[in-house]
Amino acid sequence: MLIHDADCACCTRYARWAEQRLPVGIPVVPWQQLPDLDMLGLTETDVRRAAWWVDTDGTTHRGHAAIARSVVAMRRWWSPLAWLLLIPPLSWLAACLYPFCERAWPLWGPFRFTERAQLRAKMRRT
Repeated sequence: MLIHDADCACCTRYARWAEQRLPVGIPVVPWQQLPDLDMLGLTETDVRRAAWWVDTDGTTHRGHAAIARSVVAMRRWWSPLAWLLLIPPLSWLAACLYPFCERAWPLWGPFRFTERAQLRAKMRRT
């Protein structure tokens, strides 16, 4: 299962893209729609800060590892490349770059913050 923050434009855009490519039966869910985060061993703070991948055995993966594991699960010809994001030193680099996604996302051409995320960003600046 891929868990994302519906208030984050970067997460939402990726979730929509992933949902179209993941095999049927692998849910892509905004954390706001999950009834019990505790059951997954996650807190609201966890899911507000990063995307999460939950394996079938319940193992959770945060941030860049969640994205990489979701790409691997897509089983496309290019999916094995995502394993590189899980192996040092690339995993270290990916982990460092992941937090900048939301800040940089609105600068990337046609992609824009969701309205709720725009409001949150505006409130943070004031």
